[in-house]
Amino acid sequence: MKKILIVYTFLILSGCAAKTTTVSMSWPQVPEELTMPAPDLTPLSEKDRSFTSLLLNANQNFSQYYQLKKKYEAWQEWYNTQQKIYKESK
Repeated sequence: MKKILIVYTFLILSGCAAKTTTVSMSWPQVPEELTMPAPDLTPLSEKDRSFTSLLLNANQNFSQYYQLKKKYEAWQEWYNTQQKIYKESK
């Protein structure tokens, strides 16, 4: 009985001491939708210089701007969150 207890103790202690693993976090990958380049704004047509065309073009460009603004804000939020998680894990 004593020998079995010694063998079990040896196996348990040697198993715990034999393998040590370290966990290291790597910096996360950027989401793909945040790495896509911004589309070009739509220029006003040279042929159609009416006030209506100007307003439609300005409206389209402003909507693109606000979409890019939301994407930029999402990028900042993602980056700051990941950086906070990374720093807390060290």
